[in-house]
Amino acid sequence: MIPKAIKRWTVDQYLDLAEKGFLRKAPHVELIDGVIYDKAVSGHRHMFAFNRLDGFFRENMGHVASIFVRGTVRLGTYDGLEPDIAVFRGSYENYRCREPLASELIWVVEIIDAPLDDFQDKAPVSARFGIPEFWLVDVKGRRVLVHRSPSPESETWGEVLEVGEAGSIAPLGQTESVRVAEILPAPDVP
Repeated sequence: MIPKAIKRWTVDQYLDLAEKGFLRKAPHVELIDGVIYDKAVSGHRHMFAFNRLDGFFRENMGHVASIFVRGTVRLGTYDGLEPDIAVFRGSYENYRCREPLASELIWVVEIIDAPLDDFQDKAPVSARFGIPEFWLVDVKGRRVLVHRSPSPESETWGEVLEVGEAGSIAPLGQTESVRVAEILPAPDVP
C-alpha cells in the first residue's frame, strides 16, 4: 500500500483559509505541525474555568503582561496554536502594530473537559518552542497539570506538577496563587 501524502499547511495559509471562511472559526480548530485539527467545543464547565482563570490573570498579571484569549498564536512556520489563554511579555502597546512573537510568549493555558488523551500533543508543541510554562486544566480530572522547564530539543518538560483541587498554584515569577478549587465548576455541574 502506498502511503497517502499529507498536505502540510503553513500558519499563513491556515489563517488565509480561516479568513475566507473555509475553516470553522477558532477556537474550534488549530494548526499543529502543519496539520489542521478539530478542537472540542466548549461547554459550560469549560467556560466557567476559562472565565475564572482569565479574571485571575488580568487581575494579577495584567500590569506586567499582555493576556490574549482564544486567538491564533504563531509559534513557527507550521504551528498556530489556539490556546484558551496566552500570556506575553510586556504591555499591549508592544503589540499594537505587530503580532506577538513566539519568543515573547511566557505562558499558555489550555482548559479541557474531554479525555486527557485528546490533548497530549499540546505539551510537546509548547516545549518545542521553549514556552516557559504550560498549564493543562483538566476539568473532568479536577486538577491542573503544570509543565515547566521546557527542553525544546526533546519536546519534553523538566518539571510536571499535578495540582489537585485542594492545592494552589502560582505562575512562574508571580507571588499570587490561585486555588484550583476556585477555577473549577462544582463537580456535579453537567
